[in-house]
Amino acid sequence: MTYYDPDQLHSVLIAFTPVLKSIDVRTAVVCPSSGEELQNLITVIFLSDRTVDEIKAEQKQIPEVKNNYFRIFYDALPYKYSNFDRFFDGEISFPVLSSIQIPIKARKFNPLDLKVTSSQEWVNGLLSYPLKSADLGIEEDRKKLWETVYNQSGLAKRYGFPSIPELIKNYLKTEYTHGTRKDFEIVIPPLAQIQNLQFSENQLTVKVRKPPKLEGLQLNLLLQHDSRPRWRNTREIEETNNLKFSVNGMLPFDVLTVELIHRYSGLTLDRAYETVPLQNVSEPFVKTLDAFCSLEKIKKMLFEPEKYGKSPEKYLRMQ
Repeated sequence: MTYYDPDQLHSVLIAFTPVLKSIDVRTAVVCPSSGEELQNLITVIFLSDRTVDEIKAEQKQIPEVKNNYFRIFYDALPYKYSNFDRFFDGEISFPVLSSIQIPIKARKFNPLDLKVTSSQEWVNGLLSYPLKSADLGIEEDRKKLWETVYNQSGLAKRYGFPSIPELIKNYLKTEYTHGTRKDFEIVIPPLAQIQNLQFSENQLTVKVRKPPKLEGLQLNLLLQHDSRPRWRNTREIEETNNLKFSVNGMLPFDVLTVELIHRYSGLTLDRAYETVPLQNVSEPFVKTLDAFCSLEKIKKMLFEPEKYGKSPEKYLRMQ
């Protein structure tokens, strides 16, 4: 197996190459004063397993945001590593007509400066791992751009947002404010996800959604009681998307953590937490208790005591 360094952009891109089809590009640009060239404020590049046509169809649904000082451009390209070269070299251009290109000034940077963030981010309903360029937005260089941005509140309100940063958050799906030190962000969405965890006595079934060509997936399971590990297991995901685990020693309200790992890139693609329910624990005491009173009724009394007053036994007789 090839070794990949998850801190390096090219290693992560190569690891996901078998399933990536397109590059969704979204660029917010500023023209500080009339007649000046357009300058890149922030470019967000989404890697996708959807086709270019599917991405362009989605982009057509987004309103065209523009005036003489601020504008957002959209583009979709086939996924090729070479397509990133123009961004790394500080060259961005968008075709308006078949024969016209609008050039945008951007900073040249080393792609190895892009680092994988240590945690997942939720922005606009999208769970993702961003790879962010390091320390590119030098404060003094950006001052003029942000002065222009903050003067565009009228444009933002025209599209239903209180400010341009909020508009950027919605259409470029990224948190971006004056203090953000980045020009580019490359986003890897969760190409595989944990869809469901199902208990049945001492057996757990994990359902995973994954593209057919995505290899190197692994599930890590940890069962904890009072923050102390009780049980660990690791399983590689091969052909089947429904994996069954025998989990011995489950107790009510133990916490089960399931991580979906992509070994080739070093990323945790998804994480799920589940509390062991009372009815799925096979112990003699629990079975005896259930014969006296259903576990569902007991759970209601435990978690909603205000509904049953100070005499739960009266509630049981009523049932």
